Amino acid sequence: MKRTWITLTLAVVVPVLAWGGFAGTEVYLPSVGLGPGYQGSHWHTSLWIENPGTVDANVTFEFLARGTSNPAPPVAHLVVPPGETIRIVDVLADLFAMSKGYGALRITADHEVLVAARAFSQPQGAGDDLSTGQFFGAVPASFAIGLGDATGVVGGFQFTPMDSGPFRYNYGFVETTGNNATVRVTAFNGNDPTTSIGSKDYTVGGYAAIQDNLSKLIPNPNGDNIYLRFEVISGSGKIIAFGTGIANGSNDPSTFEMQFADSLLSGGGGGGGGLTSVAHDTTLTGDGTSGAPLGIADGGVTPAKLSAAGSAAGQVLTSDGTHVSWQTPSGGGGGGGGLSLPYSGTSAANAIAFAVHSSADFPTVEGENNGTGSNPVGVFGRADHGTGVEGHGNIGISGESTGTGFGVVGAIDNGSSILTVGPVGVVGSAANGAGVVGLSDTNYGVDGISTSGPGVHGYSSAHDGVRGHSAGASKSGVYGFNENSKGYGVYGRNSANGATGFLGGTAVVNGGLAEATGVAGTATATNGTGVLGVADNGSDAYGVWGVSSGGYAGYFSGKVHIEGNLEVSGSVSKGGGSFKIDHPLDPANKYLYHSFVESPDMMDIYNGNVRTDGDGYAVVELPGYFQALNRDFRYQLTVIGQFAQAIVAEEIHDNRFVIRTNLGNVRVSWQVTGIRHDPWANAHRIQVEVPKPPSERGTYLEPALYGQGPEHALSARVAKLYRAKAKHAEAGR
Repeated sequence: MKRTWITLTLAVVVPVLAWGGFAGTEVYLPSVGLGPGYQGSHWHTSLWIENPGTVDANVTFEFLARGTSNPAPPVAHLVVPPGETIRIVDVLADLFAMSKGYGALRITADHEVLVAARAFSQPQGAGDDLSTGQFFGAVPASFAIGLGDATGVVGGFQFTPMDSGPFRYNYGFVETTGNNATVRVTAFNGNDPTTSIGSKDYTVGGYAAIQDNLSKLIPNPNGDNIYLRFEVISGSGKIIAFGTGIANGSNDPSTFEMQFADSLLSGGGGGGGGLTSVAHDTTLTGDGTSGAPLGIADGGVTPAKLSAAGSAAGQVLTSDGTHVSWQTPSGGGGGGGGLSLPYSGTSAANAIAFAVHSSADFPTVEGENNGTGSNPVGVFGRADHGTGVEGHGNIGISGESTGTGFGVVGAIDNGSSILTVGPVGVVGSAANGAGVVGLSDTNYGVDGISTSGPGVHGYSSAHDGVRGHSAGASKSGVYGFNENSKGYGVYGRNSANGATGFLGGTAVVNGGLAEATGVAGTATATNGTGVLGVADNGSDAYGVWGVSSGGYAGYFSGKVHIEGNLEVSGSVSKGGGSFKIDHPLDPANKYLYHSFVESPDMMDIYNGNVRTDGDGYAVVELPGYFQALNRDFRYQLTVIGQFAQAIVAEEIHDNRFVIRTNLGNVRVSWQVTGIRHDPWANAHRIQVEVPKPPSERGTYLEPALYGQGPEHALSARVAKLYRAKAKHAEAGR
């Protein structure tokens, strides 16, 4: 990017510029130029920039070259003091040290500036008095049109040939956002705005500057009143459009600006002497302009704004449905506007019928009943189709029972007695719905506490005793936590044959047991299942998920059968390995086994057959990933069907190698091996000989092969620890 810094010391201080225009912090001059033109014209651009503010304006100029996008245009900088106007005589020469160039200017500043320019033709060697020029007022970026918008430019006047009439006409636009856009320009006769006489689409990049002659739009223009319509038909870019009419004899140009939206100009200082702003206190908002209408602020009507005229002590300001007036409230035991008991009222409005608010550290509403009858109730709520009583907060509803009754009772009446249990904190009963529902945004929906018995007890004769459901990410439908080192977070037991038992251990163990078990399952019944995990919904569901950062995520002692695919992202260590399939020759009665190929290296094997050409050469193409995956290549060649010599003529490069035979048209069987050197392999090289860790020394994977008893098996040590934990689990029930 070319950057030019200049300092202009000659400036004229004036109160207000005489020209019309729009100030802004990002404005565009859509057409500037320096250099020779049509019919001997020679173009220059002078620029004026005013700072109407009270502090320095730091201004940046960017030259947007014509006919291309401008992602990194040449840049120049200027500081305009407050209240001053600076004139730049020849903007492209003075700011950018250019000798020739055509395009547009993007001008940005940290405070609003007003910019205008004169693009003029001046014959070589002539003075300013013989120049002919046009005025361009810089247009704010906010005036640009975008996708779905359209604007118009008038003044089209040109005949064919171009210099046969009094005028020629150019049109153009500049993109203002740095984004791509497709712009359609359509021409019409001024007296027929519905019939197109020419159209052209421009697909441009960010900050593109475009200018064309009318003949690019209309093949043979012949008209003195041509109207152009500009519209953005795709892309996120925006444009400012213009037209220029030039007299063929004098090269005197005239500017035709695009039509600006009415919403940009309404109330915009076009004269008329209306209000520009309204000063007020904080009880009002806005400044009285069309962009910020005057209004009453929230909380703006205070007691000081109300008059007590016509009122009496104890009255309230209310409405009778037609007028607002001071009225004495109904009820009113005690003269303070309260309620007389017994009180009953009804409301059909879709709003809270009765509300009481308090910020004190004390109950807001209390109901107390000291009756000794069969059904004394402190607070009673009933809803035929909704919720009888609903509570929100740290404790939404609090109930206390000092006798044999209930602190809080929730019931759905099905016509039969429901309160048939002993003294309980909360009882919920329902024939079909939920007896108790607990909801909380951040805490417990239902919290059960007991110092000796179960905190929460659930029983069902035909369904789940306790059920938990969660829609939260990484959360649990049922979560159990136990602080005792020998207790269990969640415990499940089923004594029926063929059933499933589940034991959930503590997440953290403090003292007692040296090692903890996250999940353990024991099935003593015939054909039982210790732990069962089923997840049938979704391709990313997991029947069993085990995680361990330092130990085993899963440990199996005995046979393991996998029905389906096994994927392993890390290494596999085994005593041996083979495939096992139904025997191809007797699949109903036999299996066929083959052992794996083993190596101390991470070796890959590739092989195939190839025939050399008439000169004895053959090129073997390996997979495109071969050299990215492998190194340390080894080769084996075997000639097939005749006596011949075969060599590797060119070793592997570009994922290929060349075989050569001393005879032509020889069939060769080849084999290539390589050692993996991909990032994973480099980070996880196999250690061929590894000492056993202290906890496994003295144990064997296969003790019988070394003359040792089964008590020396590594699996026996793990099983011993598991049985000890299971014993603790049963003892704790």
